[in-house]
Amino acid sequence: MEIEALQQRLSGYPEIMAAYLFGSAVTGKLNPMSDIDIAILLQEQTPFPRELSLSFDVMSDMQEIFHREGGVKVLNRIKDLPFLHQVLSTGKLFTTWWAWILT
Repeated sequence: MEIEALQQRLSGYPEIMAAYLFGSAVTGKLNPMSDIDIAILLQEQTPFPRELSLSFDVMSDMQEIFHREGGVKVLNRIKDLPFLHQVLSTGKLFTTWWAWILT
């Protein structure tokens, strides 16, 4: 399944602490023209150039896995509190840095 493939890819980025799938992919409104949106939480000390690089890498991974456009938001940078609340409350947490403890 695609989510598992993305989880596997994200596990290769040690700076990513957690990732949330949000938007039409979790609301049931995904259509052939929809993109896939995820929000990533990065380690606090991640330098800004690395944040940009990670965003592009994750976007590329998503396009390869889902065969559609992907949108990546860095949770550490979101200042819009209503949007942040929406992502955290309606999004699906699908990978975390502590997941290895549960396996």
